[in-house]
Amino acid sequence: MDFQKASIEQLMYDSLFNVLIKSSTSKPSSFEKHELNYRLYIKNSSIGYLYASNATSKAIQLYYNELFEKGLTYIDKNNVSKTKKVSSEKIFDLNKTLRFFFTYCIFQSYRRENPCSLNKISIPGYADSSDEDDETIFDFNIQAFDDEEVKTKPKI
Repeated sequence: MDFQKASIEQLMYDSLFNVLIKSSTSKPSSFEKHELNYRLYIKNSSIGYLYASNATSKAIQLYYNELFEKGLTYIDKNNVSKTKKVSSEKIFDLNKTLRFFFTYCIFQSYRRENPCSLNKISIPGYADSSDEDDETIFDFNIQAFDDEEVKTKPKI
């Protein structure tokens, strides 16, 4: 493989299936998380086709912004195209996978710096730190005990 012309998709596949899965120091859950992110967000994506040797933070930032704004389009088991919202948390998790991958590339001397460092990337989201249109499972109408109720001992 010509590493100067290898895509992120090609090298990430190689790092996952020829290195990480066989590592004695890596937990199976790490492989599963990174492989899922690879399969859903890197394979056949706009950033998956970029050369790993010269991918920029800007290109990755634009991809994250697009994921956050437009969501992820996929084909379901009935061969129907669907779009799913992608949260800030998921993009942050994807960025962990890409940081891990680019760190691997640095150790292999494929590139000099990590374009996914958090000082180079801004995870898209809303200022109030909750994603728009997310449904919450929590009811914040909390009823506290008053002083008298706190003093009352339960009957056993």
